[in-house]
Amino acid sequence: MEILIHIAYILLLGSFLVPDILWLRLLNIVASAAMIGYFGTRSIPDGAAVCWNFLFIAVNVVHVHKLLRERRPVLLENDEDLLYRLTFQAFDKRTFQRLLVFANWSRMENGDTLVEQGESLERFIVLVAGKVSVQVDDNEVARLGPGSLVGEMSFMTGATTSASVTALEETRYVVWPTEILKSFLAREPTVQSAMQQLIGSELVEKLRASKQHEGPAELFRTVGGHHHSKQSRSPKPSAE
Repeated sequence: MEILIHIAYILLLGSFLVPDILWLRLLNIVASAAMIGYFGTRSIPDGAAVCWNFLFIAVNVVHVHKLLRERRPVLLENDEDLLYRLTFQAFDKRTFQRLLVFANWSRMENGDTLVEQGESLERFIVLVAGKVSVQVDDNEVARLGPGSLVGEMSFMTGATTSASVTALEETRYVVWPTEILKSFLAREPTVQSAMQQLIGSELVEKLRASKQHEGPAELFRTVGGHHHSKQSRSPKPSAE
């Protein structure tokens, strides 16, 4: 059975040459199995070597299972996929799926208030469908549509909200509790960076839209994730 030890070392050498960690671990499992065959069938079996190689196999099997689970395609429901394409394309789909675990999906009717001005907001909101009016001291300053963030400044700074938000039609949205989301982001620096970029681009676009339009601007995202804005003006009275 001398050939088994040579097979084992060839497989180990091969595992060091493959770039894919999954194949590296699979080759290590087969190599350890060959070593068990070699050390276990000797005239005087080497029990220590057999036990160690069983341990190596167990460890690699656990990691292979984890790798296969991570490589499974991520399947999103219709609304989840829409939200991903509208707002979260900068995120890895698997990470986005983890974000959805503690998200709450909700809806409101025309005239319902989503956020009160001066409120201590304890949630992070993203619109999925519909349209809302943003008002400061009862004056409309903007209209937001699908893909827009609501309360992102309060999420970043912890300050009270500077405007109220009211539905102009039936609106669907997703809510993340602030503390839970911040706790998740603190454990995931890469995701936290992507979230900060998302919020930053949203704030810049809202500021640009407010400066470009005399009246309230409508701000929304296309399915490709890009902002579109247009002016919403009241018709001017004609001269008498």
